[in-house]
Amino acid sequence: MAGKKVSDFEEMLLRSADQALAIARGELEAARVTVLDSRDVAVLPPPTFTAERVQMVRKSMNLSQPVFAELLNVSVSLVRAWERGAREPEGASQRLLQVAEQDGGYIVKQMVLLQAPRRAGASESRREPEATRTKAKSRAMAQMRHSDKALGATASKPGRTKSR
Repeated sequence: MAGKKVSDFEEMLLRSADQALAIARGELEAARVTVLDSRDVAVLPPPTFTAERVQMVRKSMNLSQPVFAELLNVSVSLVRAWERGAREPEGASQRLLQVAEQDGGYIVKQMVLLQAPRRAGASESRREPEATRTKAKSRAMAQMRHSDKALGATASKPGRTKSR
């Protein structure tokens, strides 16, 4: 009798592993989704960013102030003010800087559209026309919207634990 229970357990375990693989591949939707809320977790406050720390984060990502500002969705003058120490990042900017500090390479890879490298000897004053840069941004935005729609079709809506 003990052998039968182990056999049933093994079969159930194998079925469960097959289901987990199917969910990971996107072939099957999870039957239950757990969403954490304030009863389950305590979110730590974001760290304080000094002028030197902001500049270190930006430079570690190898970004100019204008590109860094665009990535954080803030003005270039605000990034300059942070780096001069005239202002300190606050709110969502602190959290974005924290994420950038922890894994800036991933952020750059996911959110910065790299253009073709400039030719050696090309003059800095001969920059790419604004229209060409705008078209490249538009294409990137269209790709992101397409990706978001695909993700939205498979993502479940927030809520406590759901069973299907």
